Amino acid sequence: MTIDRYTKAVLTLIAIGLFVISLNPWIAPTKAHATWIRDDQSTLSSGLSQIAAAIKEIDLHADQSTLSSGLIQIEKAIKEIDCRRE
Repeated sequence: MTIDRYTKAVLTLIAIGLFVISLNPWIAPTKAHATWIRDDQSTLSSGLSQIAAAIKEIDLHADQSTLSSGLIQIEKAIKEIDCRRE
């Protein structure tokens, strides 16, 4: 009987501890800090203009090869934006 009570007490303490740990993000949330530099703005602007041009090209020509090449151009522009961020 003593082992059962001891086991229940230990498991209860573990459960309470895990519950308190899970409350941490609500009790003391961490703040995210981001910086925006001018180079980021130009990279994003050029990448978005490339994506817009690819979408316009897709809209003008509705065949499958144009759609495929347009999607490839969009993918390249997104990768270019992402690579410049590193």
